Amino acid sequence: MKKALVVGVLTLSFCGYGFAGSNIKDDIIGTWAMLPTIEGFANVIEFRPDNTEYFYPFTCDWDNRKVIKGTMYKGKMIGEPVEKYIYTHTISDDLISVTFNNEKEPFITLKFKGIEKVGRKTFMNLTKIDKLGNEEINFSYVKTDKIQPVCPPYFEKE
Repeated sequence: MKKALVVGVLTLSFCGYGFAGSNIKDDIIGTWAMLPTIEGFANVIEFRPDNTEYFYPFTCDWDNRKVIKGTMYKGKMIGEPVEKYIYTHTISDDLISVTFNNEKEPFITLKFKGIEKVGRKTFMNLTKIDKLGNEEINFSYVKTDKIQPVCPPYFEKE
């Protein structure tokens, strides 16, 4: 319940971010750890100034209270564990289009919802956009200086 309330408050606070005069590219540069999803996805993304994105897949294994390198769903690994993927991204208005191997079509489009400072932490909210332009899934991230998921604090709260 406490987690849902915190996520709800953070989501609402991101809605007030003003785009006028903001530079999304500068705002997203850095390393961001995803707040874990119910499924345990807790990826870390590093947006770099040269329009590359390093994507580090992690999963919070709620049952065993440990961090898994790679993507795990319903107790099974999806594909082979990979340390990181390297993607490129372009920004147009408030949309971040992510491509792999310089393909023409992005494999994921994210809508930038804003940056918010809460105490000494900086949060970013992105929403996955489907091929028809509909918003699908919200992701919240906290800025960090480490390639490390933020699972352990959530293990303590359960």
